[in-house]
Amino acid sequence: MPSTYTSLHFLVGLKSIRRLDYFLRDLKADSSLWIHQELKKKFEWQKGCAAFTVSPSSIEGVKKYVLNQEKHHAGKTFKQKFIELLEAGGIAYEEKYLW
Repeated sequence: MPSTYTSLHFLVGLKSIRRLDYFLRDLKADSSLWIHQELKKKFEWQKGCAAFTVSPSSIEGVKKYVLNQEKHHAGKTFKQKFIELLEAGGIAYEEKYLW
């Protein structure tokens, strides 16, 4: 059976004392457990992830983006969309280190 890949975006407010890596670890572990126990589905998270900070003035725009993420990804691969996000944020990258 072929694997299905889905790209998810979350808009989360974290206090500055909360470590992002711990938050993501807990999110992945807890959601995986819930899916296995409640939905009885085979599921696993990808190994990596990306996180971006958002200024308070941009929160409403990001909310709209997240709510319409399926439309934003139509016709584009994950790689294409991820590079677009990096470039829109003015984030320097070397593609050889992304994948």
